[in-house]
Amino acid sequence: EGLSRPGQDGRARAAEAVVEFRDQGGRSVEIRFQRSAHGMLLSDGKPGEVKSFRFNSYAMHLGVEVGWRIVRVADQGVSANDGPGEVYELLATRLKHLPLWPLRIDLDTRGNGVKTFEMFRRPLGIELAERSPPRIQHFRLDSHAEVRGLEVGWVFLRVGGTLVGPDTPPDEVADWLEKGTAHLPQEPGGVRLDFLDQEGARRIVQLRRQPLGVMFSHTPPVRVEGFDFNSYGRERGIQRGWQLVRIGSQEVFVEDDTADVERNLAGKLAHLAPWPLRMDFLTNRGDVSILYFERQPLGVEFTPSAPFRVCCFKPDSLARNRGVEVGWTVLRVGNGLLGQDTAHAVFARYLDRGLAHLPPDPPGGLPMEFLDLSEEVRTLHFHRQPAGMVFAAQFPTVVKDFEFNSYARDLGVEAGWQLVRAGGRDAKAECKTCEELEAMLRELQASLAHWPVRMDFCTPEGAVKVFYFDRRPLGLEFARGAALEVGALKPDSHAAALGVRPGWTLRSVCKVAPLEGGASAWAEDVAAMDPGGLLKLLEREVARLPQEPKGLRVEFVERDGRRRVMYFRRRPLGLELSAPAAPGADPCAGILAEVSGFHFNSYAKDMGVQAGWRVLRVGRSAAEPWSSLAALQGVLRAGEAELPPWPLRMDFEPDDAGAARICFFERRSLGIDLGSERPLRIASLDAGGCGRASGLRPDWRVVRIGDVVVGHDMDHEQLLAYIAVGSAHLPP
Repeated sequence: EGLSRPGQDGRARAAEAVVEFRDQGGRSVEIRFQRSAHGMLLSDGKPGEVKSFRFNSYAMHLGVEVGWRIVRVADQGVSANDGPGEVYELLATRLKHLPLWPLRIDLDTRGNGVKTFEMFRRPLGIELAERSPPRIQHFRLDSHAEVRGLEVGWVFLRVGGTLVGPDTPPDEVADWLEKGTAHLPQEPGGVRLDFLDQEGARRIVQLRRQPLGVMFSHTPPVRVEGFDFNSYGRERGIQRGWQLVRIGSQEVFVEDDTADVERNLAGKLAHLAPWPLRMDFLTNRGDVSILYFERQPLGVEFTPSAPFRVCCFKPDSLARNRGVEVGWTVLRVGNGLLGQDTAHAVFARYLDRGLAHLPPDPPGGLPMEFLDLSEEVRTLHFHRQPAGMVFAAQFPTVVKDFEFNSYARDLGVEAGWQLVRAGGRDAKAECKTCEELEAMLRELQASLAHWPVRMDFCTPEGAVKVFYFDRRPLGLEFARGAALEVGALKPDSHAAALGVRPGWTLRSVCKVAPLEGGASAWAEDVAAMDPGGLLKLLEREVARLPQEPKGLRVEFVERDGRRRVMYFRRRPLGLELSAPAAPGADPCAGILAEVSGFHFNSYAKDMGVQAGWRVLRVGRSAAEPWSSLAALQGVLRAGEAELPPWPLRMDFEPDDAGAARICFFERRSLGIDLGSERPLRIASLDAGGCGRASGLRPDWRVVRIGDVVVGHDMDHEQLLAYIAVGSAHLPP
């Protein structure tokens, strides 16, 4: 690479060193070395005698044989008292001005003939296919071979001086590539580390990533004793037993303390890019996709047992943005291979260790610093709120438990961790009680997006569908029974927009469902709890989500003084308003109207408005004490005039006592004739009416109209009156 080939001119011929040997017959043999890195291994007992050769040895290429003895290197002789170390040092000194002996590789390009490359850098960063013939399947990160122009799919024909056949095991070729480049330098740049290997040879490693992932000896000298999971150091060729002798330009001495050396090393590496986590997937097409993740969390969920398949994605999923798909199977995490018998705990540990040092995706958010149970600092970036952590009363900064659907737990926070800092603020110094800490977190999280509500459904075909709802209302109606089945989707349903369908069964809410016995008792399936209790829990979680800002904006003041903005997309609202007894002297003083009740089939009630709330603002105009209730009602009527009508809901129970059929009628012409006997049933259906179009059948019983349950005691005239009132605003 940029060096003149020996023998081309006089100056090139001078770039050589003569090494004199005695062959086994005692004859003198002079070999002219024009490359360094000779590749000879010398005997311990016999001075200067060649015991064997490294793979791709330059000396063997020149004709040196086992048993020959070195008697002179350039102008200096080798005495009988010189050990292997002295001879190695002499060879290194006298040959160091020569260019390196490269590794030659020949490849069949599968269409463009055979190409020959001389590799002068390491590591090559090549991965071979598992089966013969040995071909390139993948280039690792920062691959020198890829930079040189090698391509995936090319087949090896030769490595060094060894020919590669179609039946040569790929593992054997990979070993030759590793050994054949061991003497070559790495690409310059980053941080340089110098080691002495077990034979005393100096090994130089160039680092471009961090952390190193190497475990050093506790006592001097500083030697490599092992490697962390997914170690970057091992990927760069560092080996057990090597002694660290230099960091950058700073020498590491034999007596140096390991802890001091590790701190110095960490400081030198801190500015480097993080070493990513590699993951190999078997795709749905049957090929292998290899991805490197440089940020975390991945935002993906896997099946609970091997083989570990992608089952769904979380909000803001990095993995989905990188192209991962549902159904892909994980084959490898970091340097850990996964098999059919790999335990979930092992898989989870691989992910945790491989991702822990990576920066957050997306960057930013609210950083929170924790001390884990091992007193290691864990920094997590919160991009959603609320965190959902419950703190211990005696130790206000220690996480005691988690709320239902906790975002913090989903990020990996564990009970027993201590919150040290949040958004740069010292939690322990500023907060002496749980209330103070929770108030600080609410303030810091106020601008973050809301953590959505997860719901898992089973389709009639048995498939599981996962949805994350970040808006309210969901617009779901469940047919209550042994299983919570989606009976209908309301108008403007957020669930319908995301793809939920009637007939699907609710499998879980927020991944788990609570059992009786306290906040820490959880079951994996909603069948383990009362459906009514689950729906109340779901209602509470959904209530904290924002609405889509579409429709008529009305701002209320709740009973406790908190403000609530609601968006109405249907009319009429169905509010009964009255003047409050005493406005009070709070920021909302002078507000005239209070919600005292609701009309039949009230849209506002269905949206979650509660009696006792006060109307603060309609639209985006400034708050004002209206002169009269009539004036406010006029503003509301004007605001809702262009909205579509709120339909009339009616529920029917089939004659076979199956799940109720929920219908939303958007026209007055229902086309339903009701019998007069109790309980009230469908007598007949008009051919062109809405009832027949909705799939209703004669003799089905009416069980609900609007927001009123139709009992056995409701008479025919009363039901007709409800129908008339509930459909009066609908078009014909």
